Amino acid sequence: MNVSEVVAALLLSVLIFPTVIIAGKTTDNGPTANFLRSDPYKLQDYEERGKMPRLADVGEKINSIVKSTQQKIWLTYGRPAEDLLSRMTSVLKEDNPLANSKLQVWLKHVDDLNQKHPREAKSAASMLTAHYGDNQYGNSLLSTKLNAAMENEHTKVFALKLQAQRLEDWGRKNTAPLAVFDMLLLRNHDVLKNPLLISWFKYVEDFNARNPVDKMTLISTLSLGFGTSDRGLVEVLEAGLNAGGTKDIATKLKTQLFAEWEAKKLTPDLVFDSTLRLKQGYTDSNAPGLSDPILKFWIRYMEWFNLKHPHKQKTTLFDTLRNHFDYDAIVRMLVDAKLDPASKASARDLESLLFAKWLDGKLTPQDIARWLRADRSDAMFDEYKRLFEMKWPNGV
Repeated sequence: MNVSEVVAALLLSVLIFPTVIIAGKTTDNGPTANFLRSDPYKLQDYEERGKMPRLADVGEKINSIVKSTQQKIWLTYGRPAEDLLSRMTSVLKEDNPLANSKLQVWLKHVDDLNQKHPREAKSAASMLTAHYGDNQYGNSLLSTKLNAAMENEHTKVFALKLQAQRLEDWGRKNTAPLAVFDMLLLRNHDVLKNPLLISWFKYVEDFNARNPVDKMTLISTLSLGFGTSDRGLVEVLEAGLNAGGTKDIATKLKTQLFAEWEAKKLTPDLVFDSTLRLKQGYTDSNAPGLSDPILKFWIRYMEWFNLKHPHKQKTTLFDTLRNHFDYDAIVRMLVDAKLDPASKASARDLESLLFAKWLDGKLTPQDIARWLRADRSDAMFDEYKRLFEMKWPNGV
């Protein structure tokens, strides 16, 4: 029988035979007398009221005492934390091992050991990392389990403490921020809602202070975390800008990204073409949809840039589309956009600009018919014909 079982059996016997421990009803004057008279559940009061303690309360008290006793025994005999952890293989395979009381006791034991022997202090996170493997796979596996723990209100505090220890350990090793980003699985998590993101921002700041020659801006490092271009980050930010819980942080990051693009002298046209690759090469004949989050984010930059540089020629969505795509592609985009309630109004506005350009060029309905094949309803053709006849009733 192990220590936990012994303690549990003792406590259960106390509960089963309450009359033994009621103060004043025992004649035991031996070394256990004080314990027996302590009456931790005030059973006398319960008896007077005709009630017994709830099993849940009793179980919780037993569990607490067992944990405390286990910790004291481990500390008294100096049990190495690594040795104890190696005996918990089944616990560490659980999806959320921090929900297991055995690992919670172990975490407290590590804290006690480090307090007792500060010169030999070793973080619990470093020992868990050694168990799962101090490589990309092992760190990702540990992150998966800690992410699960952060979703549980009873284990979140343990998970956050371990994540903080990991960041401290990586800082001592001078691990690159991008590698830390990957090992924390920030790319695979709902990053703007992840409490670790702010901690990672601080890690980047500290890393840059230690490595001024190799430092990278926060936004450029974050962008690389989502891929080789800014497209991945832009998708995350556009989603965050449209969600109440993440709008503030997304707005701050958007402002930093815009400032970085401007510092690199990236005009809206260059961002459209080279940075966000909204036209996939010279042979791409498909314009992005008006609901495309990357196009929406580009429109934000275009508007910001126009306000910031009022003396420069104003960039418009229509002119940009016209510079990159032929009329067939633009019409296809408009036909699709009008089917979506979220983009229907924008599609109508662009359609008006398109018709105005054709009318100014004195293009007849027959001239533009070849570009309207995507509109099988002929609604665009009929509308343009009506406008043309209003403007040029006698022809051109």
